[in-house]
Amino acid sequence: MVSVNEEMDKTPKNGEMKRDVLRKKEEASQMKIESQGTLLQIARDAIIYYLEDRIPSKLQGLDAELLQKLGAFVTLHKRGQLRGCVGQGEAL
Repeated sequence: MVSVNEEMDKTPKNGEMKRDVLRKKEEASQMKIESQGTLLQIARDAIIYYLEDRIPSKLQGLDAELLQKLGAFVTLHKRGQLRGCVGQGEAL
């Protein structure tokens, strides 16, 4: 029979648990380069459609990674200067 003290010695310490949780969150937040490029193109197209008063076509054939409900943040730069930004840290 294992004592409570022996079992507690096997569990990760608080600091180790925090590092493990942070590492897992960081890994989960990493998006494939291809998906990042796809999102960038979608954002650019959306701006062009808006400026030209056109309705964008429906998105099809997206990678499963892009179909997850996640937060997003977009920054707009012009000639190296920040022109605007908008975003949400969590999925709506």
